[in-house]
Amino acid sequence: MRPSPRENPSPTHSTQGADGSEESQKLVDTAAELHREREQLKRAMENRPVIDMARGVLAAGYGCPPQEAWQILVTVSQHTDTALHTVAEAVTRAATGTPLPEHLQEHLAAAVRACEASREPGSSA
Repeated sequence: MRPSPRENPSPTHSTQGADGSEESQKLVDTAAELHREREQLKRAMENRPVIDMARGVLAAGYGCPPQEAWQILVTVSQHTDTALHTVAEAVTRAATGTPLPEHLQEHLAAAVRACEASREPGSSA
């Protein structure tokens, strides 16, 4: 596949050296970025099942829609500086009897209360 004209300037406007070093560096940078993106997608695919299970646990346990369960997980993750999949694993384990860590309990309760309050008639959300 040929690069677009913007990505492949004409020789009269090129700043690359005779050995092609600038072009080579661009290729290396692009390859590194693609590798990073691939790794991020791989981790996301590995973590997605536990996150979806946790959403189901929250939706069933608190009677909230899936999008609200997602927002609860994200809120807890952000407020505790804990990776989303780690919060999801803890919520899923809690559904089978393993106590939720205390710092997550507090933030989970607050996030659930906020979502419940937003569903109440007359709320501004």
